[in-house]
Amino acid sequence: MKFVRTLPVALALLFALGPATVRVANAGETFYIGPNNGTWNTGANWDTGVVPPSGADAVVGEFSPGRLGQMNIVFDAKASTLTELRVNSVGTGTSGSTGGTNFNQAANDTAMKSTSELIGGGQFDCAYNQSAGSNTGDINLGLPEGSGTYNLSGTANLSAFVKIGVGGAVGVFNQTGGSNKSSLLIGYSGTGRGTYNMSGGVLESQLALGTNPGGSASFNQTGGTHTSHGVGLYTPEAVYNLTGGSLTLLNGGMVTINGGNFVIGAQASFTGSLSIGQNGTMRVNGAAISLPGDSAIDGNYLGTSSSTQTFANLLISKNGYLHGALGDLFVFSGNLTNNSAASLQFDLGAAQVTLAGNGVTHRVAWPGADRGATTLGYEDNFALGVLSLTSGGSLALLDGNSTAGGAIYVYALLLADGVDQIAKISSSGGMSIFYNVNNPANAYLHGGTYPLNGGGVLAPASVQPAELGNISTRANIGTGDDALIAGFIVQGKEARKVVIRGIGPSLGTQGIPGALPDPTLTLFSQTGQQLATNDNWKDSPQFQELKSSGVAPTHDLESALIETLSPGSYTAVVRGVNNATGLGLAEVYDLGTTANARLANVSSRGFVSTGDNVLIGGFIVLTSSQNVIARAMGPSLAQNGIRNALANPTLELRDSNGALLAFDNDWQDNSAQASQIIASGLAPTVNAESAISVQLSPGSYTAIVRGAGNTMGVALVEIYNLR
Repeated sequence: MKFVRTLPVALALLFALGPATVRVANAGETFYIGPNNGTWNTGANWDTGVVPPSGADAVVGEFSPGRLGQMNIVFDAKASTLTELRVNSVGTGTSGSTGGTNFNQAANDTAMKSTSELIGGGQFDCAYNQSAGSNTGDINLGLPEGSGTYNLSGTANLSAFVKIGVGGAVGVFNQTGGSNKSSLLIGYSGTGRGTYNMSGGVLESQLALGTNPGGSASFNQTGGTHTSHGVGLYTPEAVYNLTGGSLTLLNGGMVTINGGNFVIGAQASFTGSLSIGQNGTMRVNGAAISLPGDSAIDGNYLGTSSSTQTFANLLISKNGYLHGALGDLFVFSGNLTNNSAASLQFDLGAAQVTLAGNGVTHRVAWPGADRGATTLGYEDNFALGVLSLTSGGSLALLDGNSTAGGAIYVYALLLADGVDQIAKISSSGGMSIFYNVNNPANAYLHGGTYPLNGGGVLAPASVQPAELGNISTRANIGTGDDALIAGFIVQGKEARKVVIRGIGPSLGTQGIPGALPDPTLTLFSQTGQQLATNDNWKDSPQFQELKSSGVAPTHDLESALIETLSPGSYTAVVRGVNNATGLGLAEVYDLGTTANARLANVSSRGFVSTGDNVLIGGFIVLTSSQNVIARAMGPSLAQNGIRNALANPTLELRDSNGALLAFDNDWQDNSAQASQIIASGLAPTVNAESAISVQLSPGSYTAIVRGAGNTMGVALVEIYNLR
């Protein structure tokens, strides 16, 4: 390898004037020194004056102070000689250069073969743009003090060892097409910041995110096909966002989460095995995933909206837990071993667990204590919303801890073969199953107690009437009286732990136009005393506790509080920072674990406009069916000094599928409904206001308030839970 002689000052200045374009036909064992728009095969363009032979080595822009200026390297299509660049070290903008270098490889017959490609350094931004041809080698993307970008598209083929974000630098890899068969290290060393964005094409990888604490590493997949021999997240800063496309683990491959977050969205597909370490978190947002291998969880597995996850065998270790949202389905074709000690975080009380397969015996270990046939079993244990055993299947219950006489508490036990299938449930260590006798889904059990083979019983548990949970309200947030105000009540004898959120920017990512860009959240007591306030949730001293709750906001500018509230009435107010306006959401999530407290009687006030900018109150009915009265108030607000009250509200009640269950305009128009509403003591004081009395089964519902004739104004939506 030859190194460069010092150039005259005049020549050095020439190269600083503007970008040079180098058209690559053949490479050589030297440095390119040609003028702007020079060609590779002109002897005067090389420091030896001789055109380098085909297959030789070349260095472009490295170790040459004042040498090249900014350069664009363009690969020519194959002509009479092979267009192949064999390079020991391609330095694009490395230390000492006077400008960055961009490689542009767009011809199908071109090939880059390098033992080292250094893209981005020396305080310059450098890029490799490959839309065709092939590239093999060792790629360092983003070097100390610089940044590097690799854009893979079209019909390009890349096969390399790629390090993205080296040292303290920034590396970005964008794949919109092409084929990439590479090992990827993202956030490679020091405080390196590495990002891989995949929206199309094919990727086959061994992937490691965050190999050194202190930097950042993210893999963002919105499309394309990704197959991997293994995906590892190793530091708290590591993030894999799978919101579209597919990720499939090849034979023996596994997702290993020892730190950071693995997030799967509704439009994505994931197939593989899973290992979550104590500091790892996996979030499944409305997705369908398949884990046909053996999986293990010693960290956090969070279902944050209705998802379907199919496991073969799952081991939950001491520190691990599952959190399932309403509608989450966990399907097991094999065994479920739950050794968790995190009873406060473990929550499948709203989810369904299905043990699937005809003729399959499922071994289920469960660590909960036996509280007996009381409500405490549901509130202070490892309870399930639904436990389902498919036709022909059998269940072997094992005590999952050292405390004798454990139990599984279920709100619904669905045996596909009816009462006869009880004979296929066996118990060891006196394990029992207690079911909610008030749930109509359990009516086929006739409230009976049945012995289980090997000890224990299947028995009814008497529970408290159903309650409301996880309330939300969406409205157009203005200024002054047009803020979004959500009220709720904590009933009972004990305090209740809740998470309260003010949501705005993330609504925009769900396709909702006009979202509030930066919400603030303030909590008030029933006397009007300010209890807590938050602007950006990650700035809160409650950050770690919010993150562990499983319901932390997904956008940094959104707001959240986590509070333990004594029985009483509370109000959460959402406004825009600097009086900004837009659609926002106020939510209250019930994290309580005691039977002696509950959420009830929800009311929310906001500005009702037209189209999507109406007032929407969401709520969940837990455990068993109950009587509910929903009200839409407008004119009576004016009597309380609220300006611009909605003159004539209408009210719709819809289920989780969007089906219309009931509609009302003026509450007295339906005489049968009116008599029920009057008897409840909750009749509106103005005929133009709306109300609905209905019995609801467990599930999620929305009450939607509009203005008759597309009128606008401030309105109140209320949900009362009747006992």
